[in-house]
Amino acid sequence: MRSASVPSGRLAAGGAAPPGADLLEVDTTTTPLTYVTDDAGNVRGGVRTPVVDVPLDVLSGMPGAEASLIGILMGTTRPIPGEELRERYGSPDAYLAAYTAAADAAIAAGFVVAEDRDALLAGADASRVPT
Repeated sequence: MRSASVPSGRLAAGGAAPPGADLLEVDTTTTPLTYVTDDAGNVRGGVRTPVVDVPLDVLSGMPGAEASLIGILMGTTRPIPGEELRERYGSPDAYLAAYTAAADAAIAAGFVVAEDRDALLAGADASRVPT
């Protein structure tokens, strides 16, 4: 997929700025600092896409306990259990409807270009949501 970033030089020549996103939320009352997460366990804030807003997995930039070097750089992904997905979405069709709405919201926010909508929607995996 292409990025929604501004082509080199266009912003400097007076073009429109790229879209902004809320900062990742941090709980400053903890030591060490921790991220504030949503009900699925994903960090609140940042660029919102269907993978984050209609999750099948918990995505973390934090490495696992015994992460390899690449794991330290990439963080961890933990699948959300099927029963939790059923409770969250109700059905595969409801998941797809929510995923489509989130894709359209990401496009409207400027984080994804409209030409990439079909590719973004192809990332949905309703087969993981039990009936």
